[in-house]
Amino acid sequence: MIMDLEPQKIIKLDESVVNRIAAGEIVQAPVNCVKELVENCIDAKAKHIQIILKMGGLKSIQILDNGCGILKENLPILCERFTTSKLKNYEDLQQIGTYGFRGEALSSISMISRLTLQTKTRDEILAYKVKYDNGNMIGNPMPCAGNQGTSITIEDLFYNVPIRQKTLKSSFDEFAKIFDCIAKYAVHNYKISFTLKKHGENNSIKTQISESPIDIVRVIYGNEVANSLLKVQAGDENLKFKMEGCISNANYSGKKGQFLLFINHRLVESKNLKKAIFDDLYRTVLPNTVQPFIYMSIEIDPRNVDVNVSPTKHEVSFLNEDLIVENIKKEVEAVLLKTNETRKMYTQQLLPGAANIIFETSFKEKDKIYAKDMIRTDPKSQSIIKFLNQSTESQNVSQIVQSSPESRKMQKKQIESTRLSSIKELISDVETNCNDNLKEQLRNLKFVGNVNRSKSLIQCENILYLCDNCRLGWELFYQLSLKYFENFDVFEFEDPLDIKELAMIGFNLDECSWNEEDGPKENLSDQVAKILLERKEMLQEYFSITITDKGLESLPIIIPDYAPVFGHLPMFIVRLAADVNYDDEKECFKNICSELATFYSKWSLKESNEKEFDYLMEHVIFPKIQAQLQPPKKFVDDETFLKLTSLQELYKVFERC
Repeated sequence: MIMDLEPQKIIKLDESVVNRIAAGEIVQAPVNCVKELVENCIDAKAKHIQIILKMGGLKSIQILDNGCGILKENLPILCERFTTSKLKNYEDLQQIGTYGFRGEALSSISMISRLTLQTKTRDEILAYKVKYDNGNMIGNPMPCAGNQGTSITIEDLFYNVPIRQKTLKSSFDEFAKIFDCIAKYAVHNYKISFTLKKHGENNSIKTQISESPIDIVRVIYGNEVANSLLKVQAGDENLKFKMEGCISNANYSGKKGQFLLFINHRLVESKNLKKAIFDDLYRTVLPNTVQPFIYMSIEIDPRNVDVNVSPTKHEVSFLNEDLIVENIKKEVEAVLLKTNETRKMYTQQLLPGAANIIFETSFKEKDKIYAKDMIRTDPKSQSIIKFLNQSTESQNVSQIVQSSPESRKMQKKQIESTRLSSIKELISDVETNCNDNLKEQLRNLKFVGNVNRSKSLIQCENILYLCDNCRLGWELFYQLSLKYFENFDVFEFEDPLDIKELAMIGFNLDECSWNEEDGPKENLSDQVAKILLERKEMLQEYFSITITDKGLESLPIIIPDYAPVFGHLPMFIVRLAADVNYDDEKECFKNICSELATFYSKWSLKESNEKEFDYLMEHVIFPKIQAQLQPPKKFVDDETFLKLTSLQELYKVFERC
């Protein structure tokens, strides 16, 4: 083959092509869009900023503020490239104190979406509404009623860049990125109120104007994080910088780390600073399974900072970086050492004289309990077998998890309250659907024994029930999956399990009901692996289901001393990919919790002898049912609990109980 060595003619790209290429560099996902517009709101001195999203920003983004507004005379050139009110010459860049300065954000957004803007300044009587396309204003500004400030609506993001649309993740993942971004800006800009919500749903973030960033941390990240925070400061006149912030103490036990870094009020990343503090310093203080929470606001002489390093402005370069990092690390270490010396260790001791307490009860004639009504078992009493057999029965059950080749390490985590409204709604649904009378009876249940692997006998007050273990188990694991959302203990596999192999096994099972119309099993297995890998961050963060290129590395522990039947793992993997609606957040979480419940509640085929199974049900499963299950109303009618007899009825037959 003869190669064509003729030189090609160089041509100048059309301006529309140049603009679209530039737009792709600045706006790579909905979160970039939101970030740029929120920064514009802050530059406009807004005190209230509201963000409303459809489909994680893929369908529409609406941002409203009460800032100074935009002059009508500036509207025609608003979305043109390099139009800005922040700079007049290059030298101004050395002292820039605002977020925006290049005049590219609105231009880039208008190149890849349909942009509508409404704005009103303090001195104008009316607001003006206008639309933009490819950086150009369409028609003339239309007067309309409106409040002071600006409202920008972006629709059909990347409608003219189909390849970018295909590379974006699900609406849930995109919303999670925006949530994280707004949470960080809200903490730093605590004197501005922020609201973030999905269209037609409750607020996901809602903050008020506050006096401290810790107040905002409490609202967004929870009390446990806020209560652990210590204020920290650093600075050096020679290096021309100062730092203020708050860091989690040595007693903090959160599993999800956060590093909020603002340099000259810009949300940025610094690999050197993060490594020095987040990775190196805290590793000497916290266990490997715990990640710290760090918020820092660093102010450096603008003349020593280059903010024009990247199109997205998420990186900055500054003079004396190594010295500044070392200075900050030293101050953080000093604060941490003080709390490390007073680290809390919790123990439980027997109170003096506790063994000598005598409970006295006075009985009156009207309190007399007749033989036919007497309940001879106390649900609060604990069988001595539970304690005597801990060295045998409990160990055997634990070995199903700990000593099996599948499991290597169990990690204990402290429960943190979730911030996501969708999970709160699902938990509320469970509480609303709970039968309170049945719940009260279950709190007083006494386990009698197993009839077989799927049926057990329990006594609630003076009634003997035959209960359906499968239905009870599914509901228990579903509710616990919601409760421990983001807070699961985990057990890790010694060697990762290949997702494609698991899926292939699943498709070969009769339970799967595969047929030729579904396509080749190999292709379907590839699809399963692809779907789960694309959602690996969400699955790991919220459910402790760790999936990497190597395979399945961990699963959640929902009840201590209990592991699921791993023979059902292949179908769990298939259903996790095929039966979960990943496009809707609430449905996604509900579906995953349902699949976990199905997988974990299939103990009827558990490979254990009867003695081990009896111990598992009596001392592991049913205590959880007694203490935590909120029985749904359907349990009253679907024979989950089947009344067999009562003490009164038995007394009629035997004249004794």
